Parts: sequence; C-alpha cells; structure tokens
Amino acid sequence: MDQFKEVLQKRLLGMGTYAAGIVLLAVASFVRPSAGETEEIRAFMAGMNAGLFAVVAVVLILSAVRYVAALRDDEKRKALYIYENDERRLYIQSKMGGDAIQLVLLALVTATVVSEFFSQTVFFTLLGVLLFTAAVKAIFKIVYTKKLT
Repeated sequence: MDQFKEVLQKRLLGMGTYAAGIVLLAVASFVRPSAGETEEIRAFMAGMNAGLFAVVAVVLILSAVRYVAALRDDEKRKALYIYENDERRLYIQSKMGGDAIQLVLLALVTATVVSEFFSQTVFFTLLGVLLFTAAVKAIFKIVYTKKLT
C-alpha cells in the first residue's frame, strides 16, 4: 500500500501541475483576445474555452478530493487500489486505448485552448478532433462494458 500511496502523491502532483497550466491559460484568455474573425466567433471561442476550463477543473477537483481522501484513510486507499486493479475495468480500459487515450484527450484540451490565440481554423479543427475522440472513447466504454456484463 505504500507504493500505491506514492503513486497517488505523484498523480496529485501531476494534476496540480496541469491545473496550474490550465489556470494560466484561462487568465491569458481573459487578457488576450481570441483570434476569431468576427465578434460572434470570438465570443463562441471564449465561451467554449470557459466551458473546457470548467469541465477540466471539476474533473481535477473531484479526482484530487478522492485521492486526498484515499491518502488520509487506509480503508479508502485499499478500496481505490482494488477498484483500479479490477481485471474487468483494466480489460475495458485496455480495449478503449488505456492511458494513452486519456493523455491524448488532455493534450487536445490544452491544444484547443492554446489555439484560440492563434487561428480560428485551428481552434475549430482541434475542437472537432477533441469532441470526436471523446465520443469514440465514450462509445467504446459503453460497448465493452455491455459486452462484459
């Protein structure tokens, strides 16, 4: 369990670093205008990024709360360890692309947010790729979960 405790601490550090980067991008999006060609498109891009910030923040906060609770309580840490090492869950995750798909989604969120400052075309392209990737992940999760139950 001590090794898992170290893993959780490293995850919290990584989540904190990612959250700090996202916050810096959020501040930059309020300071520097987006690269949209019209006022409506700039407003849409800013609103979409605000929504991405909110979703990422909620996911990071919920995960951090769960990890901190597991670090403080041995029973919760044991339950989280059992959940994360469940063979069915690991099989489904491997069929969906494993941790790689999660990293791709995080990178796409960051790239989409950054692209707001440079090009409207790139922003909408990356947004489409982000939404498509998330939809594929969700569909795979539903399909493989139903196959195993």
